[in-house]
Parts: sequence; structure tokens; C-alpha cells
Amino acid sequence: MKYVYGIAATTLFTLLLFQACKNYVPKDNGQDVVSSKPSKNSPESPKVPEPEKETPKQVSQEVKAFHKTSKPVARKVFVKSTDYFKHGTALAKVGNHALAIKYFDTSLTTNNTYYLAYYHRAESKERTKDYSGAIGDYTQSIRYGYDKDEAFHKRGNVKLKLHDYKGALADFDSAIAVDGKRTDYKASRAKARMKDKNFAGAYEDLLETKEAEAQGPDVDSTSKKLVEALANFNYASDEIKSNKPKEAIEYINRAIELAPDNGYFYYKRAELKSEMNDVEGAMADYTHSIEMEKDPEAYNGRGLIKFQLVDVNGAIKDYDDAIVNDSLFSEAYLNRGIAKVELGDLDGAITDFSVAIRVKKYEDASQEIILDALAYLERGKCYSKQGKYKEAIADFNKSLELDPTNGSIFYERAVAKAELGDFEGSMDDYSKAIDKDKMVAEAFNNRGLIKFQLVDYQGSIADFSKAIEADSSLSEALVNRASAKTETGDLEGALKDYDKAIETGFVKKEGRKAPQKDPTKHSQALLKRANAKYKMGKFKEAIKDFDEAIAINDSNSQAYFARANLKQDIKDYPGALTDYEKSMRLNPDDSKLYFNRATLYYEQKNYDLALTDYNKAIELNDKFMQAYHNRGAVKEELKQYAAAIEDYSKAIQLEKETEDAMLPESYKHRGLCRAKISEKGSCEDLENAVKLKAESAQSLLAKYCK
Repeated sequence: MKYVYGIAATTLFTLLLFQACKNYVPKDNGQDVVSSKPSKNSPESPKVPEPEKETPKQVSQEVKAFHKTSKPVARKVFVKSTDYFKHGTALAKVGNHALAIKYFDTSLTTNNTYYLAYYHRAESKERTKDYSGAIGDYTQSIRYGYDKDEAFHKRGNVKLKLHDYKGALADFDSAIAVDGKRTDYKASRAKARMKDKNFAGAYEDLLETKEAEAQGPDVDSTSKKLVEALANFNYASDEIKSNKPKEAIEYINRAIELAPDNGYFYYKRAELKSEMNDVEGAMADYTHSIEMEKDPEAYNGRGLIKFQLVDVNGAIKDYDDAIVNDSLFSEAYLNRGIAKVELGDLDGAITDFSVAIRVKKYEDASQEIILDALAYLERGKCYSKQGKYKEAIADFNKSLELDPTNGSIFYERAVAKAELGDFEGSMDDYSKAIDKDKMVAEAFNNRGLIKFQLVDYQGSIADFSKAIEADSSLSEALVNRASAKTETGDLEGALKDYDKAIETGFVKKEGRKAPQKDPTKHSQALLKRANAKYKMGKFKEAIKDFDEAIAINDSNSQAYFARANLKQDIKDYPGALTDYEKSMRLNPDDSKLYFNRATLYYEQKNYDLALTDYNKAIELNDKFMQAYHNRGAVKEELKQYAAAIEDYSKAIQLEKETEDAMLPESYKHRGLCRAKISEKGSCEDLENAVKLKAESAQSLLAKYCK
């Protein structure tokens, strides 16, 4: 078989050589490569042995000659690992790192403890951007005895490229521990410290390199500028602590001029611009920082700006990128959760708040407790929106354990407690929210609503008045106070409150959007004012308010229902019937609609239609005692006395349970129907009617029970 040797035959040659020498252990361990250890005082130390400077053509010829002289023969051949190493370094020197790595591979196959081969292979891997491989080889070179300070330094620089700042710092510390005079080591550590945001340490390292400049060529112009840049940044930090953002920005501007490739400077300037409401400038600086560093904090900061500008989807995208670059960044999860609430994604928001709580990693460690409390608060608010009030209260409790001074938490817990019927606990929490001076107007208003529900009308009026005093634009409190005044009979006072509320107007707030007019609340206020005018006998004015309310919201069944009742009272039967029908189309399962229309038919003596509607009302609500009574009255008019007695009996049963005022009338009419058909119990019913003071019951008793 014919063998052809050259560069293309390298792999075959290596395999044959390995087979020949795999059981052979070299005695020199590659030591023939190093004639003497380089001096530590040499500016270029440590040096690795390299072949004399050769042209690419000479290297190519040498490699070919190496292959020819290394042709495998029948007898066992030994080629030293240093021979492969020598050609690897020659190839690396002319930039052929891929082929150089193959020679270093073979050198290490022959001698797997040859630290120089590991070291130079690491350099070639670094040049080919195989950073993980480079780190592994630098580690091996250190393990097997290479001049460790330079290997640590080189490995630290690779870790810097991989954004492993902590690991890089550890390596630079190790290099400096071996040789503390190397200013280039300290310059490298300064860069790592800057990346790790230890600017004081970076400044100290760079200052030492600057002072040691006369000792060697290690300090370059970039390092000199960084010293001045960091000095300005330190001045800026002092101004920030003194709450002087304008002065701080001036110092950071100088720092950026001197070190324009430092993304963190842009990040800090963005924070200051954001505080000064320079939104456009902050966005630009956050973007510069992201382009340079892909810092999760910069993504998070830009996300906050976008959220402020109501670009919620853009904010979520930035929070996503922050999390991609740091999966344990709690603050990004917290902010993304808040943004998801804005989009109505409550489940997604709850998941993000839960991760933030579990991880507890925030940009400012001093704010960890407050931000953790906020995460519990926001998750609790999501649970409340989902109707999970017990889970919400559990989160509010945890939030208060962390931040007992936050009145907003008391306010939200009060809302949840009220939903669960814990009115006493709710009022207590509203009181605490008021004491903490948080959402005072809303807290007074909501506490007033609870008092209203507990029939403490005077107490509710007092709270609504305090809410109005705290926020005169809170029209809801005026409407609520008017409702309470109506219950106390102060219709004139109620009307004044309704007038003022409607004149002031109503707004709704939806997250970060600008407040908008709220037509629903405006329509509801008009309806309530119409009802007050109705009670005062101001029918024309009431009709006008009903008309305006319906014009604003023509899908409100109760508005048509209320206007129908008024029209029925003023004998506008056609108009009332039209409104009842419109209300029924919007809410076909409301038994009260059929009851009232049946009563209208009864007043018109249209008993068949009345009977049909009372039947429907009872079908929809089989506990509707008034409907049983009135249906009995219709049947009495139709002389269907036995059927009427059944309805009056059902009405009496239900009225007894509730002590309803119609009970005397039901006894009277059942007694009368029984007398008409001579049924037993007539006199007993009439006697009960007399005892309960039913009108004309005494004369009926005298007539039928002599």
C-alpha cells in the first residue's frame, strides 16, 4: 500500500503513531522544551518557548519535512510530545489556530500532563472563540504546574468575555496573589470590578496601575482614562447621595466622555434622567446600556419607562429580556406581573409575583423587604379580582408582616373582608388605612358604604362627608351621601348632593391610562336623582332624568323599569307598557317586571293578561309572596274563589315567615273567599284580620259570622 504524506495525511499519521506509542511513557515529560524558567522581573514574563521567527512558507516546508521524517515503519517509533508542540506553536504564530489545536491535541495524547501544550492550546481555542474549551485548558495548565499567575490572568480574561465577573475576579485575585507587581493584572481586575459594579475597588486598582506606570509598559491610555472616568463617577455618586441629580449627571457625562464603552455609566445616567422626567433621554441611555452590556437591570429600567408611556407590551418584552439574562431577577418578575395585570392576564401575573416572592433577588438589597411586601400585595389584589378573597387576605396578611406601615395594604384587605361579609373587620381596616393617610377619601367612602349596609345611615353620612372633604372631586361619595340622606327622609339634601355630583362629573381610571369620563356612573346618578324627584312628586323632572339616563345607556333594564313605574303612577299606561317590554327584552328573567306589568293590567281590569304575568312572576320566583297575594286577588275578581283561597294561603305562609305588612289583608281576603263558597275557616280568618287591624275586617266579620 502506498502512503502519501503531507498536511492532508496528518490525521492518519497521528492514529498510526498513537497505536505505536500508546504503551510508551516518555521519561522527559516534555522538559526538554524549557531550557530555563523565565525571570519574574522581565516585563514580558512569563514566556513560553517558541521557534525562531519563521515565514509562513518556512513553516509549511518544516511541517512537510516533519511528516517525511516521521513516516511510520515496521519497528516501534517514538516521537516526542515536544515535537508536536513545537509545530503547534509555529502554526499558531502564523494564525493557523485550527491546525495548531490538532498538533496540541496530539502532543497531549502523547503526554497528557504537558502543561505548555494545554496553555498554548487554550490560547488557540480563545482565538477561535471556543471560550469554554480555553477555560478548561488554562485550568489543566495550572493543574500540571505552569507559571500560574499568567494562566490565572488569561483564564480570568476569558471569563470576562463570558460575563462570569465573579469567576474572573477570583482568577485575577489569584494572579495578583502570585505576582502583585504586575500592573496589567490589576488593570484587568479593575475591568472585572467595574463589570461587577465595584467602582471603588476598580478605581483603587486603576490608580495603582497609574502610579506604577514607570515600572513597565502595562498601563495604556485606556487605563489612564478609566482612572479619571471612575473618579468622576465617584463624584457623581456623592452628588446622588446628596440628592443633586443635575450635578450628578454632569459628572457622569464626563465619565462617559472618558469611557464611552462602559454601559453602566449610561444605565446610571438613565436612572437620573428618569427621576428628572427626561423620559426620552432615559430611554436612549437605557438602550445604549443594553447594546453594550445586555444588563438585566437596564432592560428592567427601560421596561419601567415603557410602562409609564403606556407601551405595556413593549414593557413586557423588556422584562422578558431582563429575565432571559438573569432568571433570578425578582424585580423584573414583579414588574412584569404588574404589566400583565394591566392586560388582564391575572393568572400570568400571579405566576410572576409568586416567582418574585420565591427568589427574592432585587437590584437594591436594602429594598428587598419592601419589594417582597409589594409582591404579596399585588398578588393579593389579583386574587381579589378573581373572587378568591381568602387567598387575597392571606397575601395581604403576609404583606403587612413585612411592611406594617403601608396603609394601602389595609385598604385592599378591607375590600376583601367586606366581600366575605366581615364588615367589622373591614371597617377596622378602613380605619387603619385612614390612620396611615393612604387612600383616605376612598377609605372613608367605602367605610360609609358598609355603615349604610348596616343601616347606620347617620354614620354613613358622616363618612361620606369626610370623603368629600378629603377629595371634593369624588362624585361617588356625593351620590352615596345623597342615597343615605334619602333613607333618612332628607330628600332636599339628597337632591343637592345629586345635583353637585352630576355637575362635577364622573371619571374612571384604568391602570396607567389617563382618566376618562365614566358614562355608566353618570347614568346611574341620573337614575338615583330621578327616583328622588319621583318621591318628591316632581314627576316631569324625574321623567327628564330618566330620559337622559337611558339616552346615555340604553342597555340598562332597571332604567326602563323605573321609568315604567313612574309612567304607571301618572296613568301613562301605553308608555309604561312600552318601557316594561323594553326592560323584559334586556332582562327576561326578572320576576319583578312581570309582577309590575301584571299589576298594571289589573288596574286596567285586564284580568287575563294580569293572570298570565303573575303566573310568570311566580314561575321565576316561587317565594314571591306579593305575587301570590295579587294573583289571588285576580282570581277573586274572576270569582275563582277556591283557586284564590290557594293563592292567599301560600301568601299567608310566606308572610308569616317574614312578618309582612300584607298579612292582615291576606287573612281578610281568604276569609271572604271562604265565606263566598261556605268553606270552613272563614270566620277564623276574619277574626285574625280583625286582630291584625285589617281595614273593614270588622264589618265583614259582622256580616258573615253572626
